[in-house]
Amino acid sequence: MKWFVVVGGALLALAWGIMSQLEGMVVRRGAGPLGIASLKTSSRLTIVGLVALVLFLIPSQRKLVSCATPLCWGTSLGIGVLGALTTIGFVFLLRAAPASVAVSFINPLSIVFTVLIGVMFFKETISTPQWFGIGLAVASSIFLSLNGSK
Repeated sequence: MKWFVVVGGALLALAWGIMSQLEGMVVRRGAGPLGIASLKTSSRLTIVGLVALVLFLIPSQRKLVSCATPLCWGTSLGIGVLGALTTIGFVFLLRAAPASVAVSFINPLSIVFTVLIGVMFFKETISTPQWFGIGLAVASSIFLSLNGSK
């Protein structure tokens, strides 16, 4: 794996951790699922929109922001619906458990499900060490969610 993938992944994980703690704080102060969903959506759309605008202004990068096929629009709609549902579910999870417990349970399992969906539906292959990693991710999810912090 290239170094910038590791560094980029670590930075994304750090950002996810910060966002999760901030969302937990907002939920504890009474925000509802739709309030959190709109907060997450508006902040992400603003950033993505700005990046897309900059890329569109660079002629050689326009293909990165084009989405003119029905498959692209359908996929975007599906991702949007799943994003809304997961945000609402995450708010309910944050009401039941601290962010540190909720996220430590979700993150490893999201990796497992991403790999399993890739194997089952997209013909991706994984090696024996990667299967071992999936087992460790499931185990870490279980251990991290046990006796969560108060």
